[in-house]
Amino acid sequence: MSFKNPTATLNALLKAASIDDHEEILNTATAALKSSPTDVNLRYAQVVALLKLDRFDDALRAIETAGADLQQTCGLERAYALYKTGKLAEAREVLRPAVSAKLRGALHLDAQVAYRDERFDDAYAVIGELLDLPDEDDEEHDLRINISATAAQISSECGNVPNSVLDDDEDPDTFELAYNAACLALARGHFVKGVRLLTLATRLCDASEDLSDEEKQAEMVPILVQQAYAYSRMDMRKEAHDVYQSIDSSLSPDPESALLRGINSALLASDGANPFLLERIVSELLTLGHKVKLFGHQRALLNQLKQTLSLQCQKFSGVEKRTVAKAAPSIAPSNTHLGVLNVAAATQLASGKPALARCQELLQKRPLDTGLVLTAVQLAVRERNLGLASSVLQTFLDTLERADDPESRKVRYSPGLVALVVALHRAQGKERSVFAELSQVAAHARDSDEDLPESLLRGAGLELIKSHRIDEVQLASPAFESILERSPSDDVAAAGLIASSGKLESEVPSALSGKLPPVDELVSGVDVEALLDGGVVGSSATTQLKRKPAEEAERPASKRRRRVPKNAEPGKEPDPERWLPLRDRTSYRPRGKKGKKKALDSTQGGVVKEETLELVGGAGAVKVEKTTTSASSRKKKKGRK
Repeated sequence: MSFKNPTATLNALLKAASIDDHEEILNTATAALKSSPTDVNLRYAQVVALLKLDRFDDALRAIETAGADLQQTCGLERAYALYKTGKLAEAREVLRPAVSAKLRGALHLDAQVAYRDERFDDAYAVIGELLDLPDEDDEEHDLRINISATAAQISSECGNVPNSVLDDDEDPDTFELAYNAACLALARGHFVKGVRLLTLATRLCDASEDLSDEEKQAEMVPILVQQAYAYSRMDMRKEAHDVYQSIDSSLSPDPESALLRGINSALLASDGANPFLLERIVSELLTLGHKVKLFGHQRALLNQLKQTLSLQCQKFSGVEKRTVAKAAPSIAPSNTHLGVLNVAAATQLASGKPALARCQELLQKRPLDTGLVLTAVQLAVRERNLGLASSVLQTFLDTLERADDPESRKVRYSPGLVALVVALHRAQGKERSVFAELSQVAAHARDSDEDLPESLLRGAGLELIKSHRIDEVQLASPAFESILERSPSDDVAAAGLIASSGKLESEVPSALSGKLPPVDELVSGVDVEALLDGGVVGSSATTQLKRKPAEEAERPASKRRRRVPKNAEPGKEPDPERWLPLRDRTSYRPRGKKGKKKALDSTQGGVVKEETLELVGGAGAVKVEKTTTSASSRKKKKGRK
């Protein structure tokens, strides 16, 4: 088959093509390229057809062999092919010029690359930027679905979503939004709300008119898997088992849902009765799902599950070898949890002082293992040894201070570790140490170029403005300024900056103070009478202020209560010798002959003999009183040979 004008034929074909004509377009473009191998339009049509047919490796080869002109023209298509083949770093680099130019298609793809690369904060920011742009293609609904999924992923990693679109009081109107909102609620620990939203997602999916029956059943599988997970976390095992049984095993859903469903149902059915059988089932499922594309936190949880089952099977040596964390410090949960499992294997599931002693031995070999350090601190706190817990943690922080690398500084000034230090100091009543730690955090934020988390800066600033030292109050202002640079609408940071500036007697911009709500509006709903009737809660501080001398003078002196015996008779004067030992009282009379003889020979009440001694040289005589001594008192104590 020959073509007189291949380009015109292809253009006519593209105009009349539908979504099912991609194979025909590819064949036509490939045949036309034999006569016009340098035609850029033909090459571009071939690349698009290959992408539509999910032949991403072939599309990359076609772009790379076509020359520089096609590579420049097909920048977005090349980045998409790299993204679909898992080459996320290369895709991000190819997209960089188009993203800088704020091209809408490039921003969409950049958000997808960031999401797949588990940079959920970046994906959330890019989707938020797309929502702020004018909506040209009615994409707001799809963008809200994408940003809700990203918010759920951020929360699942214990992150904080600043302004989530899922925090509205109204229920979502599509099953995708309801499902993402349920995942966000489950990540935050709101299981009742999560079950309600999953039930809503099931109802909306079943009522959807845009899906066929097979598509509805496929979409139902991840919803039901999440619903069963929520029931299991609520300790509703029967309901969770019934949900798993309701899933049709003949369906072929996405492999991720199938893997999680198999593992969760196996854990639910076994109930820990036979850990050896459960370990074999889970190992087989993980082997079959080795090529499943899971996120990092999902892989870490499955690895923890596998090592925990091995511990229950008493495979201590193997777990200890497989759970040695990397040498560099890290605050990633996938790394810190390894330290806990490693200690459990090294101590063979021991606890108390033996486990704590073993932790101290391991810290000599791995001083930068964050999970090991946290395990040692927790064991010391359980043993009520707060001093040892503070010492172990402070040694770790000092080691991180001496290490000159970004990762060590990131761990040193992570919100969790700083909060742990503050909690230990306060548990020991060391308020000065608390201010010293927070001052160090604020000074690091002021002097370095690193962006510390807003939660850490806010907490440090709010505590430092309570200090009575001027240098610590001065450190609070830069912390609040750093927060306002990132979030200009943060009222807490603005109020903190005003409060710290007021203590320093400096000028505060009127525009900043004008943004805050008036005091009357803040206290309008406060019932002062109810608060007064409820009383004042006492302070739980360990130290109390000393009374003023004037208050002590006004306070009447309390009389000391006289202590009397239990059998004392009213009106009768108690014995003044009642507090003396029995043998020292005047009424004491020893029993037996030996006792009477001792009483006669004693200095008190004994028989006194008088003797007269003649002085030398006829100077006269002197009377001397001599008491008789018993034979027992004249005996000398024998020493040891």
